[in-house]
Amino acid sequence: MNAVFEPSLLFISDDDWFDELKRDAFLEHLLNHLDIMDEYDICRIWWTDELQTILVGDPNMHPWFGSDLRNPLIVTIHQKFYKRTESCFEHESTCEIAPPLIVEYANPIANDSFLKLVHALIELEERFYFCIGLFNKLHTDATFAFYCNCHSHQLQPKILNAAEDWLNFLNAVDQFFPTSIEEFDSNFTKGLELVKRKEFGGSEYRFGFEFSKAFKKSVIHRTTHREAIFTAIVKKLTSTSAESAGSDLHDEFLAKIKEWRMRVTQRPSSTRIHYTLEDKKVSFLRYYGDGEHDDGL
Repeated sequence: MNAVFEPSLLFISDDDWFDELKRDAFLEHLLNHLDIMDEYDICRIWWTDELQTILVGDPNMHPWFGSDLRNPLIVTIHQKFYKRTESCFEHESTCEIAPPLIVEYANPIANDSFLKLVHALIELEERFYFCIGLFNKLHTDATFAFYCNCHSHQLQPKILNAAEDWLNFLNAVDQFFPTSIEEFDSNFTKGLELVKRKEFGGSEYRFGFEFSKAFKKSVIHRTTHREAIFTAIVKKLTSTSAESAGSDLHDEFLAKIKEWRMRVTQRPSSTRIHYTLEDKKVSFLRYYGDGEHDDGL
């Protein structure tokens, strides 16, 4: 499923462009969407030749005007946007949208071209994510509906008022739980970052960390408790040692083997992770799954 960008996410009026606060808010909103789509390689952006002609045609519209490219931030926006576009045909007529959009940008013809694109998606019965500009944000649980006289069905896309809304459609286990040693470091770290953003408000890590080869081998073929593994590790890395000991991690030092262990799942499974801690760096040594919680002692 691809995304469609509502026109006010891409275009801004000349008056607003020359208002520094409005320009900065517009650029930040657009770049945040492109950044998170790029970071997690979420999907493509539906685009048409007609929209492209309006984008670079006369009259030019910010931030796609040639002179805007003197700003490195806008160069980045251009690169990230075009790298994700995917062509779709344009329907010969527009569709309807409820509620109607607020059109504040320089060339309102862009709104008609956008509605021709969505009309094509209605014909294709193609569902999509709908990324909304600042002027057209909806209240929670509200939605847009697209419809026409020539098709019996409506499209009600998944609404994204802000870039952080993408997190609602991402799953760390499905996308990043590693299944091989070779992909472990990049994928597992991305999964941890996603869990940190979704469940821990983006809290900073208090410790550096690394994973032993034994830990990687003990994890990659697991089919249970995968989400709990991610969550427990993020909780450990974002908590003080005292907080870890007093939480459901039940962090404890095993003096006999000079290792720490923390609980991943509660009884009766009581799965655990062993690790060492030195110079503010956690070295994760091994995961002990169901029926293995007394192993390694």
